[in-house]
Order: sequence, then structure tokens, then C-alpha cells
Amino acid sequence: MRLALKMLLRDWRSGELNLLFACLLVAVATVTGISGFAERLSESLYQQSKDFLAGSLVITSSKPISTDLLNNAQSEGLRSALTTSMPSMAYANGKLQLTALKAVSQGYPLRGNLKISSAPFASSYQNVTNGPRQGEAWIASNMASLLDVSLGDGIEIGNVELVITAFLIDEPDRGFEMFSIGPRVMMHLDDIAAAGLIMAGSRVSYSAQFDGNK
Repeated sequence: MRLALKMLLRDWRSGELNLLFACLLVAVATVTGISGFAERLSESLYQQSKDFLAGSLVITSSKPISTDLLNNAQSEGLRSALTTSMPSMAYANGKLQLTALKAVSQGYPLRGNLKISSAPFASSYQNVTNGPRQGEAWIASNMASLLDVSLGDGIEIGNVELVITAFLIDEPDRGFEMFSIGPRVMMHLDDIAAAGLIMAGSRVSYSAQFDGNK
């Protein structure tokens, strides 16, 4: 025991234990730092994934979302929003253009923001938390040049004519749609029935986003 204490005292005086202690402190600090960074990164990715989906949970179907499902979600205190997407034709100024139509309900998106501008291809934009109102249409910037339309002009989608009130720059869940058949036109969900677009053979995709408190 006395020999061990003498050896320990000798090593301490020689500085070897100081070096070992310093290395141990660096190792502990490094592991702690990496652990904290990984935790913050994981939380950040988790929050961004919600924005990427425009909600905490998304259900997509080729059939309309069940009303019972929506009612059950509401009874559990969850917020919900609905979208209906399909290829369609847009008409304005005697021109037809294939478009990726998206009809959204009030409250969409539940997470993230829509980015809109008052001019096509604008470098500045406005972040909004709701889609177009009934009777309105937001169109992609390249749709403006394809149909030769500007803000305030009318655009026909099926049986309804909508007023262009904004140019759509980005939407939080756009990356969730892997392929796009044409420029985006966004309208209110309440206008989709009057448009008369959904019929046998229509390539319609229905989605419901759910989320709790922000």
C-alpha cells in the first residue's frame, strides 16, 4: 500500500497523471458535446419533418377521407386539414394548360407556411398560414407566362372561374409529391365540387393532415 502511494506521488510529481487527467477531461467534454449536439439535431429534424408534411401525421388515400376519422381526431383534440390533388386543365385567354391542381381546406397547412407573392418570380415573398379563400386561385409563377395572366385575372378550372389573387412560391409539403405533371394551381376545397372535376376515372388523391398544439 505504501509502495503504491509512493508510486502515485512520483507519477503526480512527474506530470504524467496531470496529462492523463487532462486527456480524461477532454474526452468527457467531447462525448458530452457530441451527445448534446446529436440531441438538438434530432429535435430540429423532427420539427422540420412536421413542416415537410404540413402536419404531424398525414393520411393519403385514393378515396375521400372518412368523416368518422375526422370526427374522432377532433374528439381527441387534434386539428385537421384536408387536401385534394389531381391533374386538371386550366383555361385563360384562349389557352389551355395542364396543371397539378390542389384544393385545400381552411386551416391548411397545419405546420409550416405557404409562400406567396404579388408578382411572378418575385425575389421577395410573404409567409401565410392559410390557403386561398373560396373563389380565389393561387398559381405558380410559370403558369402566369404560360397562360399570359396576371394578378386579378380570371382562370377557369372545370366549371368554375376563379380570380388569381397570388402567385404561389412554395408550399411546405410540396417535396412530399415526388412528381408534378404541370404548374401548380391552388384553390379552396369548397370550390372543387362546383368545378365538376371528380368523376369516374379521375386520378384524385385525398390527404388529411393532423396535428396537436404547435
